[in-house]
Amino acid sequence: MSEISETEIRSMTKEQNYMRGYKDGKSDVLDKIRDEIRNEQNMDYKCHRKTYDNCLRIIDKYKEEV
Repeated sequence: MSEISETEIRSMTKEQNYMRGYKDGKSDVLDKIRDEIRNEQNMDYKCHRKTYDNCLRIIDKYKEEV
């Protein structure tokens, strides 16, 4: 989540403020999912590693849209 000043928040319309909060929340959730996947320790097989890498790639793709 990026920092924004109180003055900037007050100058935004209600809709702009809502959309900013929605995008920040969506980004936070994707970060949590990414961290949880990274913390998985059962990556013994190559196919698991490929799946792991694909999961992180998909999450990163959606984070770019936020």
